[in-house]
Amino acid sequence: MLFVFIISSTFALSSINALKKSNCTWADAENRVSWKETGRVNHCQTCRCIDIQDSIYLDCQSALRPTAWPAECIPKQKGCRTILVERKNPRKRCPVLAFTSYRHLLWVADRPKTTPDYTYYEQQQFEGSATEVVF
Repeated sequence: MLFVFIISSTFALSSINALKKSNCTWADAENRVSWKETGRVNHCQTCRCIDIQDSIYLDCQSALRPTAWPAECIPKQKGCRTILVERKNPRKRCPVLAFTSYRHLLWVADRPKTTPDYTYYEQQQFEGSATEVVF
């Protein structure tokens, strides 16, 4: 059980680091700006900033990549692509059996409130009403 927790915390820490590096702003979310991340093999994804219920999110999706081959085919990754380099049997064909695309939504920030929140009682007092509200 402890091993599962370590994997989960590692994933959470990698998500936090991705948020610190993101260029997601309110202007990007309103203009629906998207960009392609580059770099390491696991960053082959397209991201965009979106606004959902007054919160800004980083919406990322990887390209469709081959992820399953017959047992005798050995894949090797190069950049964002997968290239087959070795077959145990030269007569064996190596068709791709499955493709996978990953998508994740990361919270970045909440929009700051521009008007103060009043309770119902405070609103009645502010409007000068004589109605008393008991909670």
